[in-house]
Order: sequence, then structure tokens, then C-alpha cells
Amino acid sequence: MLKPGQQASLANKAAVLTQRNFDADEVMDWKNGYFIFRNEPIDEIMKKISRWYHIDVTYQGQVTKEAFGGKYVKTSSLAELLSSLELTGTVKFKIEGRRVTVMQ
Repeated sequence: MLKPGQQASLANKAAVLTQRNFDADEVMDWKNGYFIFRNEPIDEIMKKISRWYHIDVTYQGQVTKEAFGGKYVKTSSLAELLSSLELTGTVKFKIEGRRVTVMQ
């Protein structure tokens, strides 16, 4: 029996059903059109952004290991989203057509 805030999953080829807690806000935010980043490295964030905006991402220099967080509206332009991430002062971006370069 599942309670609110829990989900069940069935392992591939196994007859074992497991249940675990999940963050309902995170699921609803994604459904409602938001990017949710919770202590994620920039390379993981850029994977999500590249899929949504259909861009290629390259890295110049050492990729920062710092974690980022935030909630961003998916209908924002790519430039607006990247500008918000630049406000952290730890990362910069250069947009050239469909290519985004992540710099330190």
C-alpha cells in the first residue's frame, strides 16, 4: 500500500516491487514547466538545458565542481537562463548559434 509521497518501481526481470519516498514538488515543478536544480554540478545542468533548448555544449578550461541550485521557468530564453546562472560568479557562457561554451 503506497502512502502520499511514495512511489513504487518494479525492477527489470525481477518480481520484486520496491517503494520509496519522492519529492512531489520536484515532480510537479517539472510537469508545470520549471527546471529544478538542487545542488547539481554545471555539467549535469547543461545536459538538461541542452536537451530542452536543442543546443551543443562545449567546455573551455576546467569544469567547476561547484554545485548550483535554483528554479527556472522553461519558457525563459536560453540567454536569460544562462545569465541567471552567471550571477553566481563561478561560471560564464558564450553563445554562438546553437553552441554554448561554458567557461570559468
